[in-house]
Amino acid sequence: MKSHTQRGWLLLLAAGVSGGAAGCGRDARLAGKHIRDVQVRAVEHFGIHLDAAASVEQVVEVLLRALHADVNAPTRADRDAAIDIQLDVCAAETLNRRKHDGQTREEWLYQVVSSWAAAVAHYLRGDESRLSAVLGSVVVVEHEDGGEPVAEARLTLADPADPRGGVYAIVRLVREGAAGDSVAEAAKFWRVSGIYFQPGRRPAPALDGIAARDGASDVRPADAPSRQGL
Repeated sequence: MKSHTQRGWLLLLAAGVSGGAAGCGRDARLAGKHIRDVQVRAVEHFGIHLDAAASVEQVVEVLLRALHADVNAPTRADRDAAIDIQLDVCAAETLNRRKHDGQTREEWLYQVVSSWAAAVAHYLRGDESRLSAVLGSVVVVEHEDGGEPVAEARLTLADPADPRGGVYAIVRLVREGAAGDSVAEAAKFWRVSGIYFQPGRRPAPALDGIAARDGASDVRPADAPSRQGL
């Protein structure tokens, strides 16, 4: 059987191509669930204050710590708390522009953000040492896309099932303001708009560099990692 790292797949979770998000209409998993309002604002998690002055690295650290907590959550309540942190660091307005018909803004954001952990579960499941290795691999590149500032935090994810395996992943971040696009750039926050895997790119053992990005696709393979139980 091939491991997840042997499939050479690319995943764009920002587009919501995951599980129930692949079709239109309301996701049955959201029935009866209270979805809180999600706004871009200053927050503090894991002792890190994420305001307009926070760096890309700080936002990514909070995201990764929340994903690790999500993946390893012992109870449903623990997982809900971890997802709540992920909602605090998501680029809500950017993600909302991709919303499917038949869903409210909050339902769509919850559906997309709560799917992030499933994509990285294979690589983050385990103790704090697994998380520390990923945090230590982060390399940030900032640039512009259509005149707007964006950032890519590139991660090396080792495959626990195959010492020779592993993948490169990219956390993409954009600048968003608490009151929308009219907010001055200095008052905007770095927030997460998606997680990508690079197709056909795998880190060699003890490799320090990060491979160049190969492009993007909205296709999610049928055999992408999934979560059971919680």
